[in-house]
Amino acid sequence: MNEEVVVPQYSLDVQNNAPPDVQYKVKHLISFTEQMIDQMHDEFIKFVIHFSDKDYSKKLIQFLDDKLISYPKITINADSKENMQSFVFDELKVSLSDEKDNSDLHYAHPFATLSIEIPKPISHFFSKTNVLSDWNQIYSNFINFIWELIRSAPFNFVRINPLGQHKINSYYYVFYVE
Repeated sequence: MNEEVVVPQYSLDVQNNAPPDVQYKVKHLISFTEQMIDQMHDEFIKFVIHFSDKDYSKKLIQFLDDKLISYPKITINADSKENMQSFVFDELKVSLSDEKDNSDLHYAHPFATLSIEIPKPISHFFSKTNVLSDWNQIYSNFINFIWELIRSAPFNFVRINPLGQHKINSYYYVFYVE
C-alpha cells in the first residue's frame, strides 16, 4: 500500500524552474525525496532509542520532533545546468578540491541538484567526537543508511562535494541528479 508521507515543511525545499520536458522527473524526485526524509527520520529515531534508556529516549524524541531537528533537510534545485552550478558553488559554497576527479561532474547531465543536511543532533554531537561515542555510532550508522537510500534510488546521483567536505547547517552531501 502506498502510504501518504507527511514531512515537516522545513525538511524539503524545492526550487523548481525546470523546463516542461523534465517536470515529470522533478515530481518523481520530490516524491522519492519525501519518502527518503521520512525513512531517514525513522532510522534516526531507531538509533536514538537503541542508544538511550527507554525513559530518556521518549523525552529526547519528543524534544527532537517538537523542534523539528530529528529530520534531515533536503534541498532540490531543478533549473538549467548553469543555474544549478551557480546554486552549488555560489550559494552552498561547495569548492572542488584539486585531488577530486571532476570527470563525473563534467559529463553529468543533471535535471536537478539535491543537497542533504543531516539532522542537527548528529552533526552537532559528531563534531565533538571524543565526547559522546554513542553519537559517533549513530553518525556512522546514519551515513551508511543515507548511502543505502542513494544506491537504491531510481535516479543516478553524482556526488559534487569532495570526500570530507561538509558544511554544518548547510549541507552534508550535494549531488547532481540524472
